[in-house]
Amino acid sequence: MAPVGEVTTFESRVASALGRLAQTCETYLVAVSGGPDSVSLLLAMVRLGFAKGDRLRVAHFDHQLRPESGDDAEFVAKLAERYSVPFHLGRPDPASDLREGPSLERAARDARYRFLCQIAEQVGAAVVLTAHTADDQVETVLHRLVRGTGLGGLAGIPEARSLTPALRVLRPMLSLRRAEVESYLEALGERGVTDASNRDPIFTRNRIRHDLLPLLRTTFNPRVDESLLRLASLAEETDALFGRLARVLLREAWLVRTSEEVSLRIGPLAGAEAILVREVIRRVLDEQSWPRGEIGHEELVSVAELVHRDPPAAIDLPKGLRAERRNRPEPLLRLRRRSTRLRLKS
Repeated sequence: MAPVGEVTTFESRVASALGRLAQTCETYLVAVSGGPDSVSLLLAMVRLGFAKGDRLRVAHFDHQLRPESGDDAEFVAKLAERYSVPFHLGRPDPASDLREGPSLERAARDARYRFLCQIAEQVGAAVVLTAHTADDQVETVLHRLVRGTGLGGLAGIPEARSLTPALRVLRPMLSLRRAEVESYLEALGERGVTDASNRDPIFTRNRIRHDLLPLLRTTFNPRVDESLLRLASLAEETDALFGRLARVLLREAWLVRTSEEVSLRIGPLAGAEAILVREVIRRVLDEQSWPRGEIGHEELVSVAELVHRDPPAAIDLPKGLRAERRNRPEPLLRLRRRSTRLRLKS
């Protein structure tokens, strides 16, 4: 059995992360799959006293993709009951099929987060807690690196992000390793359930976890995990810097903004580095909530090049979007839905 001191260290690190990320919060909603990571997070929250005063809720989403998924839901329900924490169970809409669409993993994740948002609103929780660890971070960064990504992607999983204007997801275990989770549960005499799909090679993440990472550790760099975590940290810092610079540039360039179109003054953009112009364009797409899934680096480069294109030109982008360079009534970079026609007064 692991030394009892490890229990205190684990819990204090969770508490420290929460104090830094959450500051004050009345109700926490803990997403618990039943796996060791999420079970350890729930136990740490209970032992830190958050279950008192109805400040803690447990949410489990049964994706119904495995025959034994109902057993996992029952395991989490009994665990919550044992520690007197209210339990909330979700399942997919009977009319939907998570297996339809290009990505089962994405469909399952989207359904799970919709459920978490619904429950958080019902119980008045301002924070959802998930149990992502440093090992998840390593796998995510490597996955994105192999697939192709930019600075934001290399930054990996954020410790905190907004799900809605009133709800944030926090990951207080992101600095903890999977081995620490196992030691913590062993010290408490607790366990989590094993999800057989976590070894299914059909999923890229599983091949990275069980094949690629072990190969990198044994053949290339035994400390590759630390290298990838350091890369994620540096990428996060750099991406945040570019984000701040891009916000300043965007404020200078704004001219017209509606739900269907955006026009930016060329002047401020023309004097900026190309990487900042691309960041401004990416930020415009995000702030407009326009679909950006198929707009990658090459498309952003092409749009940014319009800033220096004379005579005017236009580019059709995926998802029904269009980027245009216009010179009247003044030099403008315009992004719009292709069905939109904008008339500017001279």
